[in-house]
Amino acid sequence: MRMQSFSPMLSALAVSASLLCASPALADMMKMKATLDGAQQNPPVTTEGKGEATLGFNTDTKQLTWNVMYSGLSGPATAGHIHGPAAKGENADVVVPFKGAPKSPFNGAA
Repeated sequence: MRMQSFSPMLSALAVSASLLCASPALADMMKMKATLDGAQQNPPVTTEGKGEATLGFNTDTKQLTWNVMYSGLSGPATAGHIHGPAAKGENADVVVPFKGAPKSPFNGAA
């Protein structure tokens, strides 16, 4: 299971961040959740793999933080990353690669 389901979430994040960053008075921590499952893939796939990611974006410092947990993979994780924004049905480039193949649960910041 590739962790590709962040694209819609990051699209919303990019738009919201650009609007909020225009005024320092609006600096805040944006909180988001992403469901990780085969239905979120493009194209969708059937898999036992599933998980959840909680993300935070500080509009003042521009720091993105994440906590991810997953289970049900058919083998060990080989990689993980967050994709940038894309239109629905489109794939986006990786914008945040995770170091190595993180074991669940894991967290980080960029």
